[in-house]
Amino acid sequence: VLAHCSRITTSGLRPPPTRVRRLTKLACMPPKRAATSPAASGKRSKAAVPAAEPAEPAEEALDPETVRAFLPVALSSVLTEQIEETGPFSSEGAMLAMLEARVTLAVALFKLSSECSQRVLSHSSRDFGEGQASAVERAYDHALPALRAWVLRLGRALAARSPLPLASTGLPPRFHRLCEVYDLSADERTLLGGLLLLRTSHAFAHVKLGSHVSYGGGGGLYASSSKPAVTLCSILGCPLSSLATLQRPERRHVKQGVVLQGQQLLAEVPALQPEAVLLLLGLPLSESQLFNIEKADAMKVLVEEPGFERP
Repeated sequence: VLAHCSRITTSGLRPPPTRVRRLTKLACMPPKRAATSPAASGKRSKAAVPAAEPAEPAEEALDPETVRAFLPVALSSVLTEQIEETGPFSSEGAMLAMLEARVTLAVALFKLSSECSQRVLSHSSRDFGEGQASAVERAYDHALPALRAWVLRLGRALAARSPLPLASTGLPPRFHRLCEVYDLSADERTLLGGLLLLRTSHAFAHVKLGSHVSYGGGGGLYASSSKPAVTLCSILGCPLSSLATLQRPERRHVKQGVVLQGQQLLAEVPALQPEAVLLLLGLPLSESQLFNIEKADAMKVLVEEPGFERP
């Protein structure tokens, strides 16, 4: 990933600092002494300055070209065409494409940040050869801020546009309606989207995150010492407690089999029911698959759509 960052076009951006060695120098400097209170120093106190609000991302951080290379070609239009729209999504697929783009960039942010930290902290890189230094500098100064800005921007766009009705059905997208049916919180919706993409896309291809619940009741793919659930929560920016709450046995979506809970919270990532996956993707379900969700609340998502007929 670092080698890839060194090829990102940076025209129009401020030049990188001369050395990454400043990172290690700052890390080794002793902490500054705490400022003496005005009363103890005998100096007159000045008026308190209110804390500044978080600044908006810089324009260069929101330039689509800074992160386009992290996305597959099929999702590149999300950064230019869809992101400028404020109304409803044009289709179910458009909503899922933006969701996949956000998660893909979140995975890239997690992977790149981890590699940069490892490079800076490792003993072999403290001398910072010129080749390594330029890649780390470029990542810290340009790629990482750009990824953070786009993950936030896409997240805000999803939250604002998902509740809006589609022109084709007059209803919000299925993903939003399923979350509403099961009263999922904001973090739980983010996790549900991650679980959907974990099974239906290559968004998580660059991280070791394959331990999930087996439909046959077996264990995960990795040993119990691995922590794929922690990795998933770190990537999606959700606390581990939200993933635990999502899998509680008393939750309706767990009782009805929509979310298949894992036996070990840290060592297994929960899975989604195959019928729920097909429903969220807008793919047809067979009669036997419809029978499997006939008594589940997920069926309401299909029943309320115009033109749907029970088998």
